[in-house]
Amino acid sequence: MGEMDDLVTEFLVESHENLDRLDTDLLALESHPNARELLAGIFRSIHTIKGTCGFLGFGRLESLTHVGENLLSLLRDGKVGVDSETTSALLSLVDATRRMLGSIEKQGSEGPDEFTELKETLTRLQGEFAKPVKRPLCAASPASATAAAATGAAATGAAATSSATPTPAAASAPAQAAADAAVRAPAPSAPEAVRTPDPAAATAPASSSAVPAAAAVEHSVADSSIRVDVG
Repeated sequence: MGEMDDLVTEFLVESHENLDRLDTDLLALESHPNARELLAGIFRSIHTIKGTCGFLGFGRLESLTHVGENLLSLLRDGKVGVDSETTSALLSLVDATRRMLGSIEKQGSEGPDEFTELKETLTRLQGEFAKPVKRPLCAASPASATAAAATGAAATGAAATSSATPTPAAASAPAQAAADAAVRAPAPSAPEAVRTPDPAAATAPASSSAVPAAAAVEHSVADSSIRVDVG
């Protein structure tokens, strides 16, 4: 924490020195509106303050000096001209920056004023080259952060419940599919009658085979009788 305090203190000292230089340079710019080196020096002073604000987290002061830096960049490059209104707006920028630095030195913050009207004037003076005003980043309050977390948790729980509970249509889908399959399935055919073999047909081959066997026996006996008589 002590190191950060040292950085802030150094930032305040250097910024006040830059602002004192800006007062002198802007007065000289009224007499020499086309002095490019003078405009470049003014630009560097504002650019230095803006860059350090971003590092230290002074968002309001960074936003204000950022708009002034955009205008000074156009003036330096000759894209827009310097007139009394432009010089007056830049002097107001220096005064507003000095007020914010004083608040940082006393309270540790830039204060509540965002100098919206001054930023709108500095943006308008940029003409067709104007860029959207950069708003300072504000941290969300603990209450809003808790509410956002609760909302997110409720949404997640609702999604989980919805995905886990089947709908009536989804639950009846398997039963409907089974019924459709039963309708499309072909009717079972009647079983074929079992044929019983005919007893007569089964014994017929045995009878027909017995006849040749008996004839063979008789023929053999006859042949034997003949051979005995001849001997």
